This record gives sequence, C-alpha cells and structure tokens, in this order.
Amino acid sequence: MNNSLPLVSVMIPCYNHENYIIDSLESIKNNGYSKIEIVLIDDGSHDNSYEVAKDWLEKNNNYFCNYIIRKQENIGVCSTMNRLIQLVNGKYLTGLASDDKLIKGSIKKRVDYLENHKDKLVVFGDARSIDENNNVLCEEYQKNIIKANKKALVCDKTRNSELILRWSVPGPVLMMDKRVYNKEYIGLYDESLIGEDRDFFLKCMAKNILGYIPDQVAEYREVQNSLSRDKTKKKDVAPYWMQSDKNNLNNFQGSERFFLYLNYIHQLYSVKRLHYPVLFFIPHKFLTLSLKIVYKLVNFRNNLIIKYGCK
Repeated sequence: MNNSLPLVSVMIPCYNHENYIIDSLESIKNNGYSKIEIVLIDDGSHDNSYEVAKDWLEKNNNYFCNYIIRKQENIGVCSTMNRLIQLVNGKYLTGLASDDKLIKGSIKKRVDYLENHKDKLVVFGDARSIDENNNVLCEEYQKNIIKANKKALVCDKTRNSELILRWSVPGPVLMMDKRVYNKEYIGLYDESLIGEDRDFFLKCMAKNILGYIPDQVAEYREVQNSLSRDKTKKKDVAPYWMQSDKNNLNNFQGSERFFLYLNYIHQLYSVKRLHYPVLFFIPHKFLTLSLKIVYKLVNFRNNLIIKYGCK
C-alpha cells in the first residue's frame, strides 16, 4: 500500500440488486487503487442484497483499508447519500449505484485530476453503458447517446452552458473532495428531491468548482425498469428535476441563467404533456424545437470559444 495516496471512500446506496452487487464490489476491488474504503447502506431492499454484500465484504476485507455496511428502512437516495457522507473517512468520495461498475484505473484518474486542479472540488467523466448481462451497449455514452460536445465539457468557459442545455451525466462518474459537503460550499443533499445529481451539479457549476475528464470512468447499467426509461417514474422524477432548476436560477447570471430558465420551462411542459398529451402536444413541440435551435447556436459559439479562447 502506498501511504502517500489519499484515501478514497466509495459510497454505495444499495437497493434490490442482489444479482449485481458483487459485480459492483469486484469492480472496486480490481480498480488498481490501493487506499479504498467502502461504505455501503442497504436502503430497505426486499431481496438478499444486504446479505450478499455483507458476505462478500467479510471475505474480501483485506483488499480495503476499511469497510462499513449498514441496513435501514427505505428512505430514498438523497437521505441515504447524506447518511453515507456522514460515515465516510476519505479525503475523496465517489458514489456507485449497486448495479453499476467502475472501470479499472478510474479512481486514480479522478484523484490525479483533483490533486492537480486545486480550484476544483468535483470532477466527472464519461461512461460506457452495459446491459443486464454486462454486454457493452455503448462505449462512449456522452458522445453517442446524449450527443454531448465533450470538448465543451473540457473547457471551463463552455462547460456550464453545455451541461445546462444537454445534460450529460451518465451514472456513477463523479468524484468529489469531501469538503464540498461543508456549508461554505454546497452542503448536504436536499432530501425533498428524488434524485440528487442535477441539483448538486448546478450548485457546483454556479461556484465554478466542477471539472471534467473526457475518459470513461464507469459502466452504467441500463435495465428494463430503469428510472430513465420508465415513463411512469418520469412523472414522479420530472417535477423534482424542474424544482432543482428553479431553485438554482438565482445562482447564475446572463446567458447561463437564460438557458437554465428555458430548460426549466421545457421540463414544465414535458410534465404537463405526460399528464395531458393532447392539450400540451403543440406547446411542448414548440419548446423542444426552440431548445434544439438554441443548443445549435450555443454549440457553434462554444466551438469558437474552444478554438480561439479556451486555455
């Protein structure tokens, strides 16, 4: 073990993934980084996820500096993440859903970035997507599925507008300095929200503490009942997504604030269309077209900035 390396805590909110949790844990074990702590909370699983994870951790504890495993009644991902944060000991933290996997070497890549960019407290990367049987569906999720401009994500001057207009955070690609959860920076997650990532990213973007590396750092599992694919669940998630945008509007200025507001209105009509498809079909289509035009114009501007003005 290299004692000079900073300790990294991998936080795992676990829920009903007895078929995948060992794959997730093995990907941490085989990541190639020698100072890892695993902190896992089972959030009221109805299957044997907790027992499977506990047995694996007991058998493989010598591969890690420390591990903590807890079981609780179901309280949701944001509340569970806050409990995980309060348990960890690492300088750097990364989250991993209990059905996703880390790509070998991805912990060190993100640690190196944070160690070499002291003005950033958070960094994210790309992911490849996999199916239930670990078959690769897409090698570069951001480029091929989301159609993101990865060069715009690399550049400090264009990252915010790219992310606001084309959300490109696929699964467990984030690493952060633990200090980011202090009140002077971002604080803990808003437990009234179903999903934690959008609100957290917007707050980091507003404070200019978010960085990016254009490498794949994780494998994001796409399954049939995935939240991103289930329209019934989208009805539940979308209002909280909108609330995140609305809550963060005053943290941005100028064009970035306008882009966020436009995105918020589009999401509002997306939700209304889910409930009233005929009534809101035309307004939603108009806003969707408007956003596409705005993104093309912003993407053109961003490419000019990347070419001539991005350090």
